[in-house]
Amino acid sequence: MFGGLGNIGSLLSLAMNMETRLKALMEELAQAELAVSVGEGDELSGMKYVKITANGLGENAQVSVSDDLCAAESKEELETLLEAAFEKMAKETRSLFIQKISMMAKDAGIPGLDGLLGGSK
Repeated sequence: MFGGLGNIGSLLSLAMNMETRLKALMEELAQAELAVSVGEGDELSGMKYVKITANGLGENAQVSVSDDLCAAESKEELETLLEAAFEKMAKETRSLFIQKISMMAKDAGIPGLDGLLGGSK
């Protein structure tokens, strides 16, 4: 009658293991550093660009704007580039999260999780 309780125990153990791994993953993402740039050029070329640096969770964002873009006095251009930079950073952090969580799920023997998250199928 209670022969299936062993399976419940292993599922509980798996869940606790995944919780520990997920906490470690979140700490790893908090320590990761991502940088994206949009616009014309970069720090070396000195043209019009916006650069955002953030951790793997999208937190602690820092914004750099090129001197050429500031000198252009184009509020609309700056707003457009900032929006594009933040969108690009959001995609980068999501991609990093999917990559890391997919590796964690694979290591734990949970197939198909990357497909659910929008990763490779």
